[in-house]
Amino acid sequence: MIRSDPATALRFLRRPVRLQPKGLQSGEVQALLRAAGQTGHGQARRNYTRLQLLLETGLQVGEAARLVIADCEIRPRSGRVWVRAGKGRKVREVPLNASARWALSLYLKAQPDITLHDPLFLSERGGRAMSLRTIQATIQKLACRAKITHLPASCHTRRHTFASRLSAGGVSDHFVTLMLRQCDADVFKRYSQAKLNRMREASSKLDRQANEHSKSFVTTKPN
Repeated sequence: MIRSDPATALRFLRRPVRLQPKGLQSGEVQALLRAAGQTGHGQARRNYTRLQLLLETGLQVGEAARLVIADCEIRPRSGRVWVRAGKGRKVREVPLNASARWALSLYLKAQPDITLHDPLFLSERGGRAMSLRTIQATIQKLACRAKITHLPASCHTRRHTFASRLSAGGVSDHFVTLMLRQCDADVFKRYSQAKLNRMREASSKLDRQANEHSKSFVTTKPN
């Protein structure tokens, strides 16, 4: 007979809690876009378009900074951007939804003297692409104006927002992975948790949000 319990020396291992990555809520996205549309010194349309592009495509800031006009293809019912200097130096195609196409169309129409080889987002001095650091600093300022303080206005936050919105809209985890061109599909299973709370905010609501964004931008009368 065993006089003592051999299991008493065993210790349970804590199972790590895999939290859903934090992204911006719908109201915070609207506030951020509204702050961009109210930018002064003639930079409202540029800031709004750049922010809309990042939020609606999941591009990294560096990828957006390297885009030139020729990388954008905008049609009435479809559109895309070609990321030619992305991760692994591979060229990939990223689709543009209606919100991103609308913002880009207005932005490009306001610049009649640009050529296909010009950077999509010029610096304030003109002639050169806006630097990565300047874009990040601008977005952080917009986040402060929008009073978003509980999350950093980082590239990761915007990409988490993009992925969570896709998942809540019913997009499969596999396709979310393709959109963000990640290698480990299991990582993005965490985004599927958003479906439990946000399935009611499906694609139709995203369309309404896009309309609200456009109205808020138009009413600001950017320079």
